[in-house]
Amino acid sequence: MAKIKFGLSQVEKPAPLGYRRFANAMIMFIIPGAIGLVSGWGLSDAIANRWLMVLGFIPALLKGIGVILGNGQEYVPSNETMDNQSPLNKPKQ
Repeated sequence: MAKIKFGLSQVEKPAPLGYRRFANAMIMFIIPGAIGLVSGWGLSDAIANRWLMVLGFIPALLKGIGVILGNGQEYVPSNETMDNQSPLNKPKQ
């Protein structure tokens, strides 16, 4: 938990696993269910449209937060790490 950071420097790093699972559950199950619930309430068109716009914006908000939330890991090793692991850079014995 200590490595979790929030900011533009985290764009290339994955979000914490718990957050990714939460966002996926919201986007795949909870928000579509809420949209179906709001659609069936029989609200006036103006109020239903406002609710549906808010519910439609939540996935973008969740994914946007996930982009700038990092857990200290990287998907791809840095160039320096790759250079150090290259067999061309190993001393001959």
